[in-house]
Amino acid sequence: HQPVALWVLGDLVHHAKGLTTTLQAVLADWKTRHPALSVWLIPGNHDKPATRRWLMDIGIQIGDSSEWVE
Repeated sequence: HQPVALWVLGDLVHHAKGLTTTLQAVLADWKTRHPALSVWLIPGNHDKPATRRWLMDIGIQIGDSSEWVE
């Protein structure tokens, strides 16, 4: 199978200190090896703005869960 999208539902990184240089390298390498896969994060309360910006820089899209809540 070849998935077209991966959705991460909140708290990809629990704390800003969790976004280590090692984790950054691993995630960036993984995303580079899967360029056709659309990756989305619906941010949780621990996904801080700095983390979100970095994720967007490597091609991970940030969704807004309020878009689906009525």
